[in-house]
Amino acid sequence: MLTSGDRTIMTRVTSYCRTVLDRADVGYAVTDARGNLLWCNRALGGVLGVPVEQAYGRSLPALLPGVPEVPAPAREVLAPGPKWLEVRCSKLGD
Repeated sequence: MLTSGDRTIMTRVTSYCRTVLDRADVGYAVTDARGNLLWCNRALGGVLGVPVEQAYGRSLPALLPGVPEVPAPAREVLAPGPKWLEVRCSKLGD
């Protein structure tokens, strides 16, 4: 059981991590099991070309044409609880 001191520490750590991720030059996102954006940092907002607040709730394929929808088997794997999924997007040649 968490004490109020534990909750305070967790709140501070969460705030610190969010600040670090938001200031990163690499895009980070948190999505639900369907691929809808719950949170992203400014770097990913820059890649998406929209303010991050406008990206929330939208799917990555809707924001990044060419990104496939999350297939049903992947949704099943992602649904039970928190998981890490890394998606890398790179510019291809000039």
